[in-house]
Amino acid sequence: MEKIWFVTGAGHGFGLALVKQLLKQGHKVAAVAENIQSLRKMSNAGSKNLLMLEIALCDEDSVSRAAYDAVRHFGRLDIVINADKEGIAGNIEELSDEEIRHNFEVNIFSGLNVVRATLPYLKEQRSGHIFNLSSLGRMSGAGLGIYRATELAMIAILESLAVEVQSFGIDVTIMTPGSTPSDLSMRTIQTSATRRIEDHQSAIRQILSCMQNFRTVPGGGAAPLEVSHPLLPNVLFAV
Repeated sequence: MEKIWFVTGAGHGFGLALVKQLLKQGHKVAAVAENIQSLRKMSNAGSKNLLMLEIALCDEDSVSRAAYDAVRHFGRLDIVINADKEGIAGNIEELSDEEIRHNFEVNIFSGLNVVRATLPYLKEQRSGHIFNLSSLGRMSGAGLGIYRATELAMIAILESLAVEVQSFGIDVTIMTPGSTPSDLSMRTIQTSATRRIEDHQSAIRQILSCMQNFRTVPGGGAAPLEVSHPLLPNVLFAV
């Protein structure tokens, strides 16, 4: 059955792969990204079922405008996917306040912006489903403490949200895929701590090496991976 989707992080990784699959299956998609160049390059970029929205995800007003534009264009929202994440590798001693705050801004406050922007429309129609992409990386050890903190905080928020919106016919689901060959791991590598303390570098190098291996397979490229969920189409990652 045709659904109307609001997908953040649609310019890369899981979000981009999901948008492509949804359009193939005839769904309508509001694809939300801070950079929509990858969306414009898709073969079905001109589809009447696709609305591309370029926003500043950490700007509450920008996200609110995107939700308003999506509802005005399609008439409603059925499923909201918060798939925009950014990892950071570094031991607690190495990371600066600025780096830590930025990771919380991207992984928590941008997600809250998406929830608060779309929830009034879902409540009004008394239906909807909010999905948040989390990660098994939240269970990792040294070097990912801040990333883990952001993931666990968002999970706590969404667990409360699920109870708060249940009476409005709205469901909340936290997705925790394992190691997928999307570009999240590469974004993590590119946002490792600026300040390096040599005592910690062997552990950090090991983490980054593992993340790099998530993407690569013999012969180059990425290993395809199918991710299934009762309300999500199969997504084939091959980036």
